[in-house]
Parts: sequence; C-alpha cells; structure tokens
Amino acid sequence: MEIPKTMKAAVLHKPEHLSLEEVPVPEVKDNEVMIQVKACGVCGSDILALHGGHPRATYPRILGHEFSGVVCRVGAKVKKFQPGMRVTATMEIQCGECWACRHGHLNHCQAGSSVGFSTDGGMAEYMKVPASHVLELPENVDFTVGAIAETLAVGGITPSG
Repeated sequence: MEIPKTMKAAVLHKPEHLSLEEVPVPEVKDNEVMIQVKACGVCGSDILALHGGHPRATYPRILGHEFSGVVCRVGAKVKKFQPGMRVTATMEIQCGECWACRHGHLNHCQAGSSVGFSTDGGMAEYMKVPASHVLELPENVDFTVGAIAETLAVGGITPSG
C-alpha cells in the first residue's frame, strides 16, 4: 500500500478552533503500528476538549479515541500485526515504568498518554499507536462498530502486547 506524505486531519489548535487541514502522515517508531482510519466516533470527551473542558487535552491535537481501521505499516519490532489486519486500540497508553504500571495497576498510570488528548488520534486519514495497545477486529465486525469498541476497553480490556 502506497502511503502518502500528507493527509487530511481535524486539528484542534485551541479551544473553539478546530480546522480540517493537510498535515504530515506520522512516522512509525519500532514498536508502533500505523492505521489507515476507516471510522472514528465523536465522544462527549471530544466535545469537552473542543470547548476547553477536558483536563488531559493538549493543543494542537488531532482528536479521536474511538476509531478502527486497517494496519498499513508496522515498526521494525512489531511481530503480532501485519499490513491489512483490521484493528482498533485502547485509548490509554501506559508508560510501563511508573510504580502503578510496575505493580499491575495500569489504570493508575500517571505518566502515560491518552490517544486523542495528549497524542494524536483518529480524526485523520492515518494515525499511529503502540502495538501493545492494538486489538484485532474480527472480519464480521463492521468498522463503525469497531470504532466504538474503545468503550468496552474502558471496562477492563488489558493490553496484551
């Protein structure tokens, strides 16, 4: 698959300033997966970020933590995923190094990031996430349904690596 150098994305520059722009396609690091986004939901927390009310939102930011798509590139150390696989991902990216992470309390990580709030999300043609947080979607799951799988992840799916 030929991946362009630029893409369309909805960029929130600051509260109340959202625009559709041409931006660079993200570079994939060794342990990351690039996803060609097929569907992305709009969550109440995206609306909070738009209006300046989300505590973890940083700017400028590409919103969108409820997404699904197709793997189009993998980093050099990624073994579990290959281009063409249908996927989604969890939104909370734990650091793996703080006390909470080292003791299995991933939901209390204070040094991690949040897709769509502190790292760029799925309101773009392409996005990247750590492979450890990617979840494969079965063939019979529509991309629009796969995009809302994140709401299930909040309820207890743990990244498997």
